[in-house]
Amino acid sequence: MNRKQNKPAPAGSPKPVLRPGRVIRKSAAGVARLEPGSTWLLDEAPVTIQHQLSASQVLVRTIAAGKISRAAISSLRPVAPQTRTTDEGAAVKPIESHSPRQWQRALDKEAKVRALLAGGDLSPKARAPVAEALSMSDRQLRRAIRRFREIDSPAAFLPLKPGAAQGTSRVNPRVELLIRDEITRALRDSPDVSVDDLYPVLRDSAKALRLRPPGRSTVARRLQQARANTDLLPAKIAEELRYKQRPVRGAIEAEGPLSVVEIDHTIADVHIVEPNSRRPIGRPVLTLMIDRATRVILGMVLTLEAPSRYTVGLCIYHAVMPKDEWLRRLGIPDACWPALGLMRRIFTDNAQEFHAMSLQRACQVYGIEMSFRPPGHPAAGGIIERAIGTFMTKIRLLPGSSYSKLLGAAPKNADRDARLTLAELEVYIAREISRYHKTPHSTLGMPPLTAWEQMVVINGEPVAPRLPADAEQFRLSFLPGEWRTITREGVELHGLRYQSDQLRPWVRQRQKAMVRFDPTNLSEVYVEVGDGHIATPLVRGGGMPFSLWEWREVRRQQIDSGRMRDEHAVAAELRANRQLIVDKAARSNRLRDVRRQARQDSWPSEPGPDAPQANMISAPLTDGELSCRVGR
Repeated sequence: MNRKQNKPAPAGSPKPVLRPGRVIRKSAAGVARLEPGSTWLLDEAPVTIQHQLSASQVLVRTIAAGKISRAAISSLRPVAPQTRTTDEGAAVKPIESHSPRQWQRALDKEAKVRALLAGGDLSPKARAPVAEALSMSDRQLRRAIRRFREIDSPAAFLPLKPGAAQGTSRVNPRVELLIRDEITRALRDSPDVSVDDLYPVLRDSAKALRLRPPGRSTVARRLQQARANTDLLPAKIAEELRYKQRPVRGAIEAEGPLSVVEIDHTIADVHIVEPNSRRPIGRPVLTLMIDRATRVILGMVLTLEAPSRYTVGLCIYHAVMPKDEWLRRLGIPDACWPALGLMRRIFTDNAQEFHAMSLQRACQVYGIEMSFRPPGHPAAGGIIERAIGTFMTKIRLLPGSSYSKLLGAAPKNADRDARLTLAELEVYIAREISRYHKTPHSTLGMPPLTAWEQMVVINGEPVAPRLPADAEQFRLSFLPGEWRTITREGVELHGLRYQSDQLRPWVRQRQKAMVRFDPTNLSEVYVEVGDGHIATPLVRGGGMPFSLWEWREVRRQQIDSGRMRDEHAVAAELRANRQLIVDKAARSNRLRDVRRQARQDSWPSEPGPDAPQANMISAPLTDGELSCRVGR
């Protein structure tokens, strides 16, 4: 999710290096000749050639001290030619910008002038026929000869860019000072000042000083130039502008599929409804993971909860494991989602959930390295940002969209048009990802599916990705957990007590164990002892699955009513509480009440492979459109 992060990157974060670039001054093309009297540079000091001693050495004289010495030709560097002989600093036009007619005319002029110089007679009488043949005055011919001697190239006869040289001004220096002072003062007061606010003031000030007032276009150009100088702007605005002007740092290179992946969250640009009352309940949070080398979407999670280490773990689990069973539960078994396997590195921003110790250690156990973007450089994660933007453009086509491209803003009362539930939106996004995998990618030049299939082949043989040896153990590694002591009563977590006969060997030791739990189902927890986890059920809880959110709601109501908590009647309390939420949502228009009901529906227990799916989107798609085949 796009949130400003100030946390410094850890030691393991990549540190891309920005290489400084050389500045090559723009000048006219030319040829330098080692002739007596020509000027060159020797160790940055200007010297004149006196005499050529051999094929590799010349006799030179330093202009500053007049000292004569020998110098190797390889140590001399020509002096850069001037841009224009008489109008210094005029911009040189690129050679490609001249028409064939102009270029041929330059070649003809060069031939005639070169012949004139070869004759050795440069008297006015000798120059007259050449000037007449070239349709030039004697003064123009003399300037052309002087320029040709400097650069010895046909470029000497090409037309120069008209107008004054860049950086020069014909405005009175006192008027320039007046404009600069007024613009500087105005920008510090209000950076949004316009030329219409400045021009009348400058005109009156110039007249008062008996100076010629500047033109309106002159003031407009000076104002535009001043806005580019961040030192003249308020500190906050200058800092923001400098940030936008900073170059994007380099990114980590991906050697192959699953070598580097990116993950991020965003709030989906569409409002959804609660499935029973069909009332709008706001916008869900989408978490996506993408493979940098192939641009394949590895995993996704859609939830009503804020991003957390648990949603990140769910997305990692979804990315690593096969998607076939999940797609069947969504009702789209032929959708194209081929990617699976353990990744080598996860590249993220510096959000708090990615820095959770439990998440980082769970990744390290499976050989996954966590890397973080350099602070202040969100563009380093541009691949996942662009991928999320791609799917947001598709989501904005749905009823209840929270952003209109035509308006360039959020439409009024967008939630009133909401029609999709959370489950229906999940199916819609999965279908769009299936289409995306088969659509040619502008960067790759091929569909992500094709890139994936090509990169998982080495020496003509397909290479299977790494997978966890135990899928259930892999899922447990990313579940949140807390340390608890094992007693005769079992373990206590969130005010609930869990007990199992298999915990008896550890009761006497009274040791603390890591108790992991699934926030979507608190009917059992997983106590980590020995070399495994013991699935420990809730004490007389009725076996009814319920979420952590639901249990907190029950406890809050019990505390408000002043009643003591009875953990042996958890199931009855939950059933009553669920019915209360349903009734309350049906009678109330408040977003909070309706969202509670929707959140309850979005935290289900794990359904079986044949579980019926209600409220699925009906779309005119055939199996062939969803299958993993790319049209040739």
